[in-house]
Amino acid sequence: LFDQMDKMLGYPEVDPHGSPIPDKKGRTATYNYVPLSNISAGMMVQLRSLNESSTQLLDYLNRKKISLGTKLYIQEIEPYDNSYLVTYDDKKKATLSNEVCQLLQVEIVS
Repeated sequence: LFDQMDKMLGYPEVDPHGSPIPDKKGRTATYNYVPLSNISAGMMVQLRSLNESSTQLLDYLNRKKISLGTKLYIQEIEPYDNSYLVTYDDKKKATLSNEVCQLLQVEIVS
């Protein structure tokens, strides 16, 4: 049954929120993602996982049209509250609170 489900789903390595899915031997891949809040201005990252999958966070990201795989360019980090001004999908801009940035696991692209 496990093999059939795995094949039907295309052998996924992560769930819809980016968390690793164990293989049939119970092994999971390890990834070196970091919280967006650890990234400096001027960097390009790709959203890979969420530390939390609450309805509120998912709705927030959906309203901004940010999903797993979205590439974010960190334009500026506000010194006062450490909020991040990011651009993505060529023209979209968003300000993300430091609280949200701590929940977004990213991979550095450049």
